[in-house]
Amino acid sequence: MVTLGNCSVSDVVYGGGYAYDSGVSVVEGASRINVNASGSTVTIGGNIYAGGANPLYSSKGGSSRVLGGSEVTFSGYGDLLSFSGVVDGDGKIAGTVAGTKAVSFADFNGSFFGLLKNIDVVTLAGDTRMTAANSYTASTICFDLSGRSYDLSDYLFVEDASSFNFASEGVLKIVLDSDDLGSGNFNFALLDVSDEELEGLTVRLYGSDGYELASADIADAMESGIALNGKGVFSLSVDEFGGLNANFRKGALA
Repeated sequence: MVTLGNCSVSDVVYGGGYAYDSGVSVVEGASRINVNASGSTVTIGGNIYAGGANPLYSSKGGSSRVLGGSEVTFSGYGDLLSFSGVVDGDGKIAGTVAGTKAVSFADFNGSFFGLLKNIDVVTLAGDTRMTAANSYTASTICFDLSGRSYDLSDYLFVEDASSFNFASEGVLKIVLDSDDLGSGNFNFALLDVSDEELEGLTVRLYGSDGYELASADIADAMESGIALNGKGVFSLSVDEFGGLNANFRKGALA
């Protein structure tokens, strides 16, 4: 794992290995990069590659491989993050990531000026409230509600309509608190979808323990809701301002 906090990096950041000539670098599992701008400024002058590279001599057969997935996580404050480069879920020249490529914003507040590339999953978690200067369309957008403060239930994770968009026939993933599920009703504002076509999306519900609870077409999730093992019904709704909301009613029947 690479962790950046209270630092200034003038060049490129890699999550995988950096190989030379005919050398080969292999990361057996996943690569992870954590960028924490919560206490002091973090400056990154180059791009961020979740994989590695063999940039000069790939023609000699060298390579850098990550056999698992990759994840780049941003936390803290946009005002303390000086970065406007590319976040690439893959590697650079002769660098590859075999698994799912993800970017997460966990307890991130403010504007993000980076440009996402080769990202399969965008996750918004914790008490994140943000905007992104460069829009990105993801095949999966995940909202992790398991650690979000109820005080922020009326505030969108993403405060504008253009930052993140769903791919056609994409996935909306929701993570619920496994321990707290069924203890009471809740409503969380998620994302401004006033510019979105939601038809064809699949909704997948997971517990914070990692197990999938249920899945349904978004039309069913909005019209009748999704029953969760007798604990209640999860549903989605869009308010008059175009905000997508996640709702749970304890003990209700779909």
